[in-house]
Amino acid sequence: MNGEESSYFVAAEQKRWRSIRIMYLVLFLNSTGFSILLPSLWPYLQHLSPTVNYSFLGFAAAGYSFGQLIASPVVGKWSTMRKKVTLPVQVTMLVGVIGNLIYALSGLMKNTSPTWALWLVVVGRVISGMGAGCIALARSYHGTVTTLDERTAVVSKGSMAQAAGFIIGPGLSFLTSLVHKGYSYHSWEVSQYTLPAYLSAVMIAVNMVIVAVWFREGDDVAPTELMVNSIVQSSEMITLRVKWSGIVICNILFYIAMLSFTVMETLNTPIIQAELGLSQSQAVRYSSIFLTCTSVFSFMTFAISTPLGKKFGERKMMGVAFTMSALAYILFYPMGPNYIPKVEWTPLSNLTVDDNSTAYCCSATLWALFCY
Repeated sequence: MNGEESSYFVAAEQKRWRSIRIMYLVLFLNSTGFSILLPSLWPYLQHLSPTVNYSFLGFAAAGYSFGQLIASPVVGKWSTMRKKVTLPVQVTMLVGVIGNLIYALSGLMKNTSPTWALWLVVVGRVISGMGAGCIALARSYHGTVTTLDERTAVVSKGSMAQAAGFIIGPGLSFLTSLVHKGYSYHSWEVSQYTLPAYLSAVMIAVNMVIVAVWFREGDDVAPTELMVNSIVQSSEMITLRVKWSGIVICNILFYIAMLSFTVMETLNTPIIQAELGLSQSQAVRYSSIFLTCTSVFSFMTFAISTPLGKKFGERKMMGVAFTMSALAYILFYPMGPNYIPKVEWTPLSNLTVDDNSTAYCCSATLWALFCY
C-alpha cells in the first residue's frame, strides 16, 4: 500500500468512526427525550383534566411504543431500499420534533376542550414514537459498518449511550420540576409539564443539524476492501449462516426487557404520588431522582457487560441479568403482615399544597399519617 492509499484508508476510517459516534448521539438523545417526559406525564394529564384516570395514562404511555412499532419496520425497509440511512434518520427526527411540539401545545385546548387536549397528548406521543424509528436505523448502521471484531463493543457502547440518556432524561425532568408554573401567555404555557417536551424537540433539532453537517456514509466511509478483509480474517467467523431461532429469542428477550422497563417508568410517578400523598410537582421531583439513580446502575451494568460477557459468555450473563430482574420485581411487590391488598386512593379536596396541585392519600390505612 503506497502513501496515497494509506492516507485514503486513514481518512476513511476517521469518517467511519465519526459517523458511528454520531449514531451514538442519536441513541443518546432519543432515550433522553423518551425518559425526560415520563416522570411528568401523569401530572400533565391531571393538569389538563382533573377527571383523567389511570387507564388513560396507559394509552398515553403506550402511544410512544405504538408509534415506534409502526415506524421501525417502515423506515428499516426504506433504508434498505435506499441503501443509506441519512435521509430516513433526518425524516424520523423531524417527525419526533413535530410529535414533541404537539405534546407541549396540547395545553392550548385545556380550557376549551380538556378531552381533546388529552387526546392530543396521545397523538403527540404516537408521533414522537414514530420519530424514534431512527433508533432501529442507528443500530442497523452500527451492524453494517463494523467488522465482526468491532461489532460487540460498538453495539455495547450504543446501549451505554441509551443508558446515559436514561440518566440525563430524569435528571433534566427534575430540573424542569423546579419551574412550577413557569411562563404563560393566554392558553400557551412553558411549565414543568411542557418544558420537557420543548427541551426534547430542541435536542432532536440540534441532532438533525449534527447529522446533516458531519454524518457521512458510503464508499468513502468504510472501504469495501477493508471490510471484506476484516471479515475474512476474523477469528470468530467460520461460516456466514443466519440462526433465525437465536434472532427470534433475542427479540423476545428484548421485548420483555423493554416491557418491564416501560411499566416501571410509567407507574413510578403515580405510585409515589399515591402512596406518599405528594403534590404533582413533588411527585415529578422524587420520581426523577429515583429514575436517575436506577439509570446510573443501568449505565454501570452496560459498562461491565462487555468484559463479563467475554469472560463468562454472553448467554450466561443474559441468564444472570434476567434472574436478577425477576427477583427485583418480586421484591417490589407489597408484602408483609400489615399489607392491605385493596386500597383506594382518592383526591383530598380540602388539602392545600405549595403549588395548588392535587395530593392523593389513602383514607383507610396508616399511610394517611404520611400525607402532607
